[in-house]
Amino acid sequence: VSGQKMCIIDSKKKPLLTQADIKSSNLEKQLQELADKFKYQAVSFHEIKVVSRGTLYVYGQDVPYAKFEAKANKLPFSDLSGIVASVKTSDGSEKLAISVNEKKKYSQLITEEFFKDVKEN
Repeated sequence: VSGQKMCIIDSKKKPLLTQADIKSSNLEKQLQELADKFKYQAVSFHEIKVVSRGTLYVYGQDVPYAKFEAKANKLPFSDLSGIVASVKTSDGSEKLAISVNEKKKYSQLITEEFFKDVKEN
């Protein structure tokens, strides 16, 4: 059991990050600003670094993703690794697909296998 966590986040308002944001050179700053908005939640993230980019198959479409590394507070481990992707839905909104794990246990294969079967409805 890898302990990897995956989720799709729907902000119901404006997108938290768009596909253009995922591709932008400003993504680290945007990720940190997003993390800061949630810093009083159960877990907070800092020192976010984008380490690579690619595409991921989610909701029947290839979408851009960014792989990142970060430090976390209030978790049993502090170094984590994961991906963030923005997925356009049939109603035109965008949702975030996220997968994270302890840095040394993160698996891109687990992420790809999980999200390739995720359907919109």
